[in-house]
Amino acid sequence: MPARIMVVDDEADVRSLVGLWLKSEGYEVSSAEDGADCLSKLKRAKADLVLLDIMMPGLKVGDILKGIKKLSKKIKVVYFTAVDWSNETAEQRKRGFIPVFEPPVVGYIKKPATKAVIVGEVKAVLGEKSAA
Repeated sequence: MPARIMVVDDEADVRSLVGLWLKSEGYEVSSAEDGADCLSKLKRAKADLVLLDIMMPGLKVGDILKGIKKLSKKIKVVYFTAVDWSNETAEQRKRGFIPVFEPPVVGYIKKPATKAVIVGEVKAVLGEKSAA
């Protein structure tokens, strides 16, 4: 059974492109446009991994993570964001766009990213061997 991945991003083009890349690797892919949509969909459908943007309208990242943990202790999260976690800004702090690195978070992909980077990180966190 293929791993199930949810791509959560407020940009439709990003959701679509990353979804296509992951589907081409044999994954089952769903998407959500923000944190509330993510949590709502995770109540109805299972996911093994969530690729989560941080800078989205609505719920703050900490609240999204709490919601994911309530739904399942097995879901892994990889941040997929333009936020540079090593160099946070006052604006990021003010708006709550600060990545929290605690379970269920297991990885970080900085945007923009290539298909190879995304697929490589997904395989790594899911414990799969890379074809490279």
